Amino acid sequence: MHCPGCNSQDVQRIEMVFNAGTSESRASFLGIGGGGELVGGSTGGISRTKLAQQLAPPRMIDTGADGLAMIIAVIGVTAALIWVVSLVVSMVTARPVEINQGQVPHGSDFHVGANLGGAAVLAVASAIVGWIGLRSYRKSMAHNRTVPELRGQWKLQWICLRCGMKFQPDATSRS
Repeated sequence: MHCPGCNSQDVQRIEMVFNAGTSESRASFLGIGGGGELVGGSTGGISRTKLAQQLAPPRMIDTGADGLAMIIAVIGVTAALIWVVSLVVSMVTARPVEINQGQVPHGSDFHVGANLGGAAVLAVASAIVGWIGLRSYRKSMAHNRTVPELRGQWKLQWICLRCGMKFQPDATSRS
């Protein structure tokens, strides 16, 4: 097989180049500490060459943070609704209170406005967080639905190690 760009025969499947440039290491140890106690541990990691990083296969996007944002939004909007309902109940069941020495009584227009304002701020802030989380979640899920197809296309690609051109050979050029 030849590179369609420079006609070099120095070509490989991208998946092979990625795997060759990726190594995984693990290490464990067990010993006795200075005080005679048993100590141990383990570590590990994945190392990739620059080329392997550039040729990495398509990956799924984690949607955990998006889900957390939506949960926070539901809790916030629910709290705001409970706040408003409790305010309405307290207004309906409140007895008239005399103003004593200039203090604002419970159930006055000031308290009603302050409580409704606080509930509105909480509801709006929660709704914004939820909207951002939902939007990000939908975008991530749309990407994740395409990953299997993208991985299939990735496995069919080749790279020229001379000029760096990526290409997908047709069935006739594999001879």
